[in-house]
Amino acid sequence: MPIAVAVCRTAAVNFIAYSGRITEADLGPLLRFYQADGAAAAKRDEIHVYESGTDLSGVSRAALEGFRAGLAEALAHERLQLTPRAAFVCHEPACLPVIAEWFDVAGEDDALGAQRRRFPSVTAAADWLYLEASTVFEIEDVRRARAA
Repeated sequence: MPIAVAVCRTAAVNFIAYSGRITEADLGPLLRFYQADGAAAAKRDEIHVYESGTDLSGVSRAALEGFRAGLAEALAHERLQLTPRAAFVCHEPACLPVIAEWFDVAGEDDALGAQRRRFPSVTAAADWLYLEASTVFEIEDVRRARAA
């Protein structure tokens, strides 16, 4: 599975891992996660990790715009006064242009209301999110299981 979502038990955080070739069709299940988990997902911070070897060349700006519109619709009534944070960790330099494009499409103060930043490691992202070490261990366990 090129995109996997895990809700960390030790903290209110979604962990989204990307690996292999990601296509526009792969965004559909991710959007369905947000649609199904709306109220809870809207309240959780996120760590997105793009593993080494991830290929986002199959994802167009139009697909990102469509995903953003679907996400905004799914979470429109849930965000209210919340300002969730989304940390992006990229271990594949070729993904950086698409991540930058997502930041551009999503905007700084859009309807999604999330603060977004890029980090060099999961640990740095976790520090920004004020996550405890147990949550970092949980995320690393998920990453190791996916790599196995």
